Amino acid sequence: MSKTTVGFIGVGRLGFPLAAALADAGFPVVCTNRGRAEEIVARGATIPGDGTARAVAEAADVVVSCLPSVASLEEVTTGPGGVLSAGQVPPLIEASTFSLTDKARIRAEFTARGAELFDAPVSGTPAMVEARMAVIYASGDQGVHDRFADVFKAMSPNYTYVGDFGTGTKMKLVAQFLGMVHVTAAVEAMAYAKLAGLDLGQVAELISASPGAMSGQFKVRAPLIAAGRFEGRLVTVNMALKDLEEIIAYGEELDAPLDLVHIANEHYRKLAEDGFGEADPGKLFDALLGERLVRAQ
Repeated sequence: MSKTTVGFIGVGRLGFPLAAALADAGFPVVCTNRGRAEEIVARGATIPGDGTARAVAEAADVVVSCLPSVASLEEVTTGPGGVLSAGQVPPLIEASTFSLTDKARIRAEFTARGAELFDAPVSGTPAMVEARMAVIYASGDQGVHDRFADVFKAMSPNYTYVGDFGTGTKMKLVAQFLGMVHVTAAVEAMAYAKLAGLDLGQVAELISASPGAMSGQFKVRAPLIAAGRFEGRLVTVNMALKDLEEIIAYGEELDAPLDLVHIANEHYRKLAEDGFGEADPGKLFDALLGERLVRAQ
């Protein structure tokens, strides 16, 4: 039995390792001619026809999208040459982190064509996806999920079907809520250690081995902070702000407590305004120490 042909739209920072995982698992992958298309073609993928989203949809049994903005999702779905302009519209697994309102609006366009849009955001950095450690929270029609469970599994062995459409985004927002608070706490703890005169390399090593104190974000970022590496290899401040805005907007709808998230958002908003939007959020370490050094003068 031949494997499912998977279309992939959005072969970028996060999408590339997802598409590569599919190709490595032996799935025929077709992609648009944008982003890191040449690299994924070198891994065995092909670019169908004119390389548009419509051409990908017409060549695939199911399509995965992983995109940086709602505008880009609208362009490749409802725009000219988009997925919905295909003669037969396949299910779309939408792996980006956008608001439920935006995803539901675009899903309605798919429903009108008798197709399904699956809400399946990824929780994890590109490096985590590549290491097969990321989690996908898949939500949508159970029957469609069951048909393409092997596709989800190939992209992330840790994927979970979490229920009806929208549940995936809700779960991802909880994960991002904790992730951004933990990042901010790790940065502030390292600044505290620096001001206390401790060796940051030793702090990173010892605290990462302490079950009662360590978080995954501390374990990842403390060594980078100790080494002064803030180039945004994992995620950028701008990307963090996009997720924080989604967390806050939905949290306000729920009347949820958001104190720590608001503090994190204020930190990274100022960092972006100071010109560090493409840096890793760990760059906050320099900003916090700088503020204190100025006050001490």
